[in-house]
Amino acid sequence: MNIVEQDISHLKRRTDLDRSAIAHLEGLLPSFLVCKKDENGNVQIPHDFWHALQEKIRNDNSLLEYELPTGSASTSSLSKKDIRKIAESEAEHVFEKSNKVWEKYLNENNAKITQWLNDDNEKLTSKLVSQGEFIQELQKNWDVIQDHLKIHVEPLTKRFEEALRHIANLEQKTTSLVTKHDARSIANEVAKKLISGIQLEGLAKTNINKNAADDIKRVNHFSLGTGAVVNPQLTSKNYCPPEMNRNILVRGLHRMFWRPIPRANPPEYALTKWEEHGDCWCSLSKSESGYGPTLAILTAHNIIPDHVVVEHVPTAASLEPGAAPKEMELLALITDPTVYLEVKARSDAFFEEELKDLEPLGPDPIIDERGGWVRIGTWTYDTEALQTVQSFPLQIDLSKFQGVSYSKNFIVRARTNWGGDRVPYTCLYRVRALGEIVRGKAE
Repeated sequence: MNIVEQDISHLKRRTDLDRSAIAHLEGLLPSFLVCKKDENGNVQIPHDFWHALQEKIRNDNSLLEYELPTGSASTSSLSKKDIRKIAESEAEHVFEKSNKVWEKYLNENNAKITQWLNDDNEKLTSKLVSQGEFIQELQKNWDVIQDHLKIHVEPLTKRFEEALRHIANLEQKTTSLVTKHDARSIANEVAKKLISGIQLEGLAKTNINKNAADDIKRVNHFSLGTGAVVNPQLTSKNYCPPEMNRNILVRGLHRMFWRPIPRANPPEYALTKWEEHGDCWCSLSKSESGYGPTLAILTAHNIIPDHVVVEHVPTAASLEPGAAPKEMELLALITDPTVYLEVKARSDAFFEEELKDLEPLGPDPIIDERGGWVRIGTWTYDTEALQTVQSFPLQIDLSKFQGVSYSKNFIVRARTNWGGDRVPYTCLYRVRALGEIVRGKAE
């Protein structure tokens, strides 16, 4: 128990990034990464890296892998292997499991490297950094966010404390195969690995929250207040639950007895503030056209979007958590045919790896011969994260293309939800689009 107390105290007072955490990162990161640069030329860690790191830590079994101490063996019902399994099972609940997005991040990084090498304009706004340089930036980030870090590490520390107290009891499970020293060594190894994981997940959570908080302070071009409207021609139909699907006669009778039957919320609900469960827009997970829920928005200005912010009710406050969106995407209508072909070629190449495993949805609706819809961003909303407001950068930067690469017409789609076939509808609580207005252009 003294060892447990020391480990917990050590984790709470640490102000530096643990060396074992850095070593773990060195085993995860590729040799080179593409990062944006700010106006002063400083490297900025990508937003999507933090989402990917958080997911990777939750699912990384290597945080619980270690070499078992060697010793004498004889017949017994409890071996070192058994003790190890007990230790791992006690430690597993420290991290919440989530979806697989780490591989997506690595694939997108490789695509960005290819783009960076072939595009002279890209070199002006981004930089190819080595793994060592990237880890140095992570250490700087750790130092900068110390005050905010404690908030997100504390819940993990409580789960860590509970797990270690259970693991400490392994000493009581000693047998002829496992000595007290062996059990204590196993407990220590698990504790060291968990400290590294907690630090890295706390680092990811803090940055995700900070980025989302910064992003929602920007102009939301999908807000009704900024002039955005829903395009009903391309938007999916409202999902009407069976209890709301009543004819005029039944509705009239209910109204007579002061028990009116509510109607399904219109798509505008996905563009406005919400307060509680049900303040959302829902549509069938697979519409008649084969697409997932499709929300078409016409903005008041021509914009070049760079981020999308998605909000959803917390899982614990939802009557059907499976209705939350999972894999999502943003499409833009490019009206210049030449620019459209250039953007589409870039988009198809960039998203090739990610989209080949998804079910084909059929051809995108082309408006006319002037251009068409092109995918400019994909992301995965994480319902298991503590953050219900999540910000995602768009992978295709329309500002890199000459000509009419901006747009006023956008489509947000939820290709899948977290309930799968069990939940036939998907709900959107709020979607925001952030970006720059293209000034001096015809509106």
